[in-house]
Amino acid sequence: SEATSQFLPQISHPVMSGDGKTIAYVGFTGTTYGAYISSRSADGVWSAPVLLNTGLPNTHYWIALSRNGNTLALSDYPFAATQHLYVLTRTNGIWSAPVRVSLDSGPLQGGWTPSLSEDGSRLVFIANSQVMYSQRTADGWSPPVALTSHDAFALSAEYPQLSGDGMSIYYWLVTLVPE
Repeated sequence: SEATSQFLPQISHPVMSGDGKTIAYVGFTGTTYGAYISSRSADGVWSAPVLLNTGLPNTHYWIALSRNGNTLALSDYPFAATQHLYVLTRTNGIWSAPVRVSLDSGPLQGGWTPSLSEDGSRLVFIANSQVMYSQRTADGWSPPVALTSHDAFALSAEYPQLSGDGMSIYYWLVTLVPE
């Protein structure tokens, strides 16, 4: 396209929990894009997809789901504003309100492309080309810390993945200069 502004499609590939009982995806709500959940009952029948009430005006298409399907990480997708990362948890079938994990200000504010540990207690994501890490605490989520510190004009960290046990992380490091 030759359009002045380019917008990526906001339709995600569905993600399935490791136990095979929950599917999450981003889909059209009729006016914007939101996170949908479908759960499989004990008899193997899938529920109709349910739109989560996140209160976010728009949801980014890259999401993460814990192994048991009770922790979901996602980003909003604002137009011309900072994108932030949120975590929702499900207790007794009820999803919590989103809790912002990403920083509000500074050079590492915002966040996207999350990956959760198997138990949903650890999280990695990208903020301003750096890999960020946070973990669940008794009070919510720890302030995220940068695990990388490269020059964001020369290199870009992308698509971090956290191992099931939360002890290993891999990511792409893309060179942004011709060399």
